[in-house]
Amino acid sequence: MLSLDEIISMSEIGYNIRYNNIAPILIDHVRRIGGSRGLIYVGANTGQEMGLCKQLADKIYAFEAIGEDSVWKELVKYEDATTTCYNYALSDVEGEGVIYPSSNNFESSSLLEPGTHLNEFSFVKFRNPIKIKTRRLDSFDFVKECDTLIMDVQGAELKVLNGLDDYDNFKLIILEY
Repeated sequence: MLSLDEIISMSEIGYNIRYNNIAPILIDHVRRIGGSRGLIYVGANTGQEMGLCKQLADKIYAFEAIGEDSVWKELVKYEDATTTCYNYALSDVEGEGVIYPSSNNFESSSLLEPGTHLNEFSFVKFRNPIKIKTRRLDSFDFVKECDTLIMDVQGAELKVLNGLDDYDNFKLIILEY
């Protein structure tokens, strides 16, 4: 099993997009791969980037672990013939897990216990963990039809990647790290 650092070091292109807007990077790379026929967006929260994703891909599959109304009701507003939303945390196991909910409308919530986030964003507070449903990404049939994977899961990206047996169909993987 590879670490995230090993996966990133093997990639053709590495970016540190911390504190930067993901839009120009995503647009540039989707253009380089000739457009995306299917995009998986993990950690979609309220759908802040869904408008951009809809411009870039023929089909979008958005995942958000938090089912609270302030998040879920906003995300599902983007559902239509090209976009489907799923209320699961993607991980390396099928079943249940816990997530640490954050005070910033759940934007910083993570399957991992808060660590450096507490120092860098001291205004964000975390509540006691709550139980959530977890799924492996490779348990969904549509994965083979997708070529773009975007993850914003607060350090749990390796859990998502370990929930895939095969990455061959992905031309572009963007993650916040």
